[in-house]
Formats: sequence, structure tokens, C-alpha cells
Amino acid sequence: MDRCNGPTNATCDQLQLQEDARLLRHLKQELEQPTAALLERRQLLAILGQLKILSRKQHIRAAIGQEGITSLIRHLIESKHLPKVAAEGANVILNVCYEKSNVNLVLESGGTATLVSFLSSDDEELQANAAGALQSICFQPEGRGIVRSLGAIPALVKLLDVPSVNVSALIDFMLVEGTNDSS
Repeated sequence: MDRCNGPTNATCDQLQLQEDARLLRHLKQELEQPTAALLERRQLLAILGQLKILSRKQHIRAAIGQEGITSLIRHLIESKHLPKVAAEGANVILNVCYEKSNVNLVLESGGTATLVSFLSSDDEELQANAAGALQSICFQPEGRGIVRSLGAIPALVKLLDVPSVNVSALIDFMLVEGTNDSS
């Protein structure tokens, strides 16, 4: 049932913001659980998928906070052996890092090293999503420095031979613009 059939657009917008906030609280609570438990119940991929979609909204990215980022990075590290889960997690990082404060949280949490390690995966979706997340991180000068110091540029150069158009386009951007301090 459409709750916004009668109310004004402002009321509908307010209802949507409240629903988004409720869903974010729920997802953050779910992410507090151990990775193994979420994987065993086959919930982690679904949680990350919901968070990926939700984190496309600026107010959600601004509200995810340190606990949300820390939990996300923990799950990313602990599920790195599962390419589909890791790719979905990298996609969430890509979205949340449109906010400078979240880039700083990802850098502080050590998540950048995990993303760089994903560039050497055999899974092209994981490579593309990790490159996209690193691209978001590189929009901040601090991020560019850390990404370079972690050896991402040689890993990105190796990916130029990958036949995937998605990977190639991201790599081209990263090498030309994303790691350039004058951009």
C-alpha cells in the first residue's frame, strides 16, 4: 500500500527519510553480529545489498557513522575469500566514500589495504568494485596518498589487460585522474 497516496510531497519525503533511518539502524545492528554467523545464515550478502542501495542516498552516507564503517570493514576483511560478498562490500564502500568523513573513517580502519588486495582477485566484479571504491577514496588527497603507498598503482596497471570494459574504464580513470595530486 502506498502511504503517500494522500499526503503532500513534503510529508512523503519526511516519511521516506524516517523509513531510511529505521532501515539503516536495522542494518547497522545486523552488521554488529560476527561475520561467520551472518555467513552461516546466508544474511551477509543480502545485508550488504540493501546497504549498497540505501547508501546511494546522501543522508544515509552522512549517517552511517564510525560504527557502521568499522563493522563494514570488518566484514569485508573477514569475507575476502568470498568474491561475491567482498564485491558487494566494496560497492558499499564506493558509495559511502562520496562523503569525505567516511573516506577518513575507511582510511583509519585499514580498509584501503583490503581493497587494494582485491585488485589481484580472479573475480572481475570484485576487481571492478574494489577499483571503484579506491576511486572514491582517491577523490580526497589523503586517500590518494594512502592508495599510492599501498602499491595500488602497479596493481591497477596489471588490470589494464583485463578484458572487462568496466574494469578497464575505471583503471584508465584511476591512472590518469584518480592518483594525480593536481586533480
